[in-house]
Amino acid sequence: MAGRDVSVTHEALGSVRVMRTGGLMGEVVGLAATLCKKYNTDPHGVFKNHLTEFRELLTRGVNPTPERVPGSD
Repeated sequence: MAGRDVSVTHEALGSVRVMRTGGLMGEVVGLAATLCKKYNTDPHGVFKNHLTEFRELLTRGVNPTPERVPGSD
């Protein structure tokens, strides 16, 4: 994810279109880290030994049905 965070002025707001990309990369990295911790492995170990489970996690996403927080409307 390094290098994808942005800080812009009001004159350069078009640049923030990469923020969704950065957010999605963060989600993918977080899901991979979950498997690293679960199986006490490194990212290569996730790729080599747990790719099917990783792909299932990617399909589900982080929290596909988040609970509504009272007063957040």
